[in-house]
Amino acid sequence: MPKRLQSRILKMIGCPYINMEVTIKNALSMLQNAGFKLKETVKIYHLDIMKLLPIAPAYIFIAIKLR
Repeated sequence: MPKRLQSRILKMIGCPYINMEVTIKNALSMLQNAGFKLKETVKIYHLDIMKLLPIAPAYIFIAIKLR
């Protein structure tokens, strides 16, 4: 989605501060660099119709801190 359109949509829904440039790969790399190990990835679909998308609109990463 074009950045300009993303920005307009985020402002309309009251979330202009969301960073849409973070990739899944980048987020997982940051977790690993901070000493975490990924345990599970949960896909979040805000509406059932979104399950038709090739990727989920949001994810939750469950990780444990390594010693």
